[in-house]
Amino acid sequence: MSDLRFYTFVNFYLSSIQQGVQSFHVLGEMFNKYGADDLPSIDHYLRLNDWSRNHKTLIVLNGGANADIEDTYYKLEELSRSLSFPLPFAKFNEDSKSLGGIITACGCVLPQEIYEAVDFRKASDLLDARAFMPQSTYEARECFFFINDNVITARYLPGTAEHELIALLKSCSLAR
Repeated sequence: MSDLRFYTFVNFYLSSIQQGVQSFHVLGEMFNKYGADDLPSIDHYLRLNDWSRNHKTLIVLNGGANADIEDTYYKLEELSRSLSFPLPFAKFNEDSKSLGGIITACGCVLPQEIYEAVDFRKASDLLDARAFMPQSTYEARECFFFINDNVITARYLPGTAEHELIALLKSCSLAR
């Protein structure tokens, strides 16, 4: 089984400590959202539970401002319907007395095949040119996942939910 990481997209106006706190608020919302007795989301619960028991790595990303985080959340919601794996995700809104009820963060649990995917240029750098098929057999915007830097185990074509999720993830820098 693949490694898992919990990624959050947090409001960049918040301080570093607040970004961490908001990330854990998202985690709490995620556990509230996916219960063990909720059969429609049992795969999401199992993925979340696997992360919490066996992986525990949290990555906090700069999610932009309120509207950007809302867009990211709705994108996660849309992509989750088409992905080949369960994507537990949630958002957190502050109460109206604190920050006027804005969404401060959203997050999801991602498999290694997504967060370590690389683009074509990086893929061709990782592989010996003789082992990599000619570029004409690939689309320049494809993403790839490797094991041991030399075996392609996944190929994500543009337009797929997996590719869009990779692009979303790669578009954000670490929070500061």
